[in-house]
Amino acid sequence: MPAGNLLAISADGDDAQDDTWTLPGLQGVPDTALALPAVICAQLIALALSLSRGCTPDNPFPSGEVNRVVRGVTVHPLRT
Repeated sequence: MPAGNLLAISADGDDAQDDTWTLPGLQGVPDTALALPAVICAQLIALALSLSRGCTPDNPFPSGEVNRVVRGVTVHPLRT
C-alpha cells in the first residue's frame, strides 16, 4: 500500500509508527471502548478532506440532486 493511504489509531504509544495517531491516557482500555474515539478521528479526517475539496458537509448537494431523507421536522428552541 502506498505511503499516506493508511492511518492507525492506537491507545498504545509503545509500538507507534509514523502513520499512527496515539490516544494518550487510554492504554489498557478495551477495544470496544476505543471505537468512539476512532470514529471521531475518522470523521475529522473526512471533514478536513471535504473542506479541502470545496465541499460543504452541511449541504453536500446544493443543487438538490440528492435530497435529505428527513423532511417536515421542526426544531424548537430549548426552553429553560
